[in-house]
Amino acid sequence: GGKLYFPPFNADQMAVYDKKRHTFERISFQQQEKLDWLRPGPNRYFTKVVPYQRFLFLVGNAYPAIVRYDMESGEMVYCTDWVHHLEQAARQSPHWMKWNETNDFNALLRPGREVIGSEIVGNVFVSNELMFFDMETLTHQFYQIGEQNERYYGVCYDGEHYWLASRQGNYI
Repeated sequence: GGKLYFPPFNADQMAVYDKKRHTFERISFQQQEKLDWLRPGPNRYFTKVVPYQRFLFLVGNAYPAIVRYDMESGEMVYCTDWVHHLEQAARQSPHWMKWNETNDFNALLRPGREVIGSEIVGNVFVSNELMFFDMETLTHQFYQIGEQNERYYGVCYDGEHYWLASRQGNYI
């Protein structure tokens, strides 16, 4: 429609531009404590917004939730039950003792380009897992890929297979 939604990366609010009125509106999120097991730094809240039906799904980069925003009512639902799994994975990581020397602890998820059906697929930064988040049911599943010390940055889907780009190696 008639509005553009800008997710906050370093800001505390989402900006909404109304194209007909030529006005901006700001929408605040619940203040979430920064995760003490992520590397300290700027907010780095959201890097991706996925439109789905009448909702926007804001995928947390360092914000500890996937937020479902209803574009009609303005209601927000904070999906956070997956964050505990990531904290456990971070603390079990072979890189935990040198957390300030690796990119593993800069973010939570790196969502892929495509939405497959009703699912958002994202690489987990702190482990060798993919997370599938279902926008219909607001549930998630984790799938471990490869060896524990492997990390992936990008995920693509060709209609049949998922392709992962290694974050540290030189392979797909």
